[in-house]
Amino acid sequence: MSAINSTGERIYRAIKRQVVAGEFRPAEKIDARILADQHGASLTPVRTALHRLVGEGLVEAHPNEGFHAPAVSEPLLHDLYVWNEQVLQAARRLGGDTDPQRLIPLPSDAAPDPAAFSARLFRAVALGSGNAICLSAVETLNDRLSAARAAEARLYDDLISEIQDLALVLSRSPDQAGRAIVGYHRRRLRDAPQIVRLIHRL
Repeated sequence: MSAINSTGERIYRAIKRQVVAGEFRPAEKIDARILADQHGASLTPVRTALHRLVGEGLVEAHPNEGFHAPAVSEPLLHDLYVWNEQVLQAARRLGGDTDPQRLIPLPSDAAPDPAAFSARLFRAVALGSGNAICLSAVETLNDRLSAARAAEARLYDDLISEIQDLALVLSRSPDQAGRAIVGYHRRRLRDAPQIVRLIHRL
């Protein structure tokens, strides 16, 4: 990999981490010059990285207004949750029986970050499908739902146990797995208005 490509990839990954970590508020303008200064880079790799993130749905580009963090609305969150459910159901059907140790990647005495724990569980389900496109879809959804999952951690006191219970059902009760995935998402679809409000407060 050339030095130019290596720099571009480093800048892309660094800015993506900032976006996924919620360093920009919904609809906040993202100044490419400030990012260039932060990362010790020229504007070209920063703008290239931001355009890549636009393609991933993690950044928005507005004509004559530059780049912005995505605006978060109930309809958008609804669509993301529905798509997440559909992809997970497809992964489950493709994957068959799943190793519970892979689905529960943290020891029981750990205190995981709920948003990261959710992402790891769903990535494990996608890996079990053996389908690269399914895995790519789940990874994109994990990134796009990171703000919502941070809000869920503030809304639900039982989030870690809910995720652990879901992992157990997925790994040990294939006949109940579909219903468990539906239940997980139904709760969030019901509470989408509260989740959106929390995202804007974070």
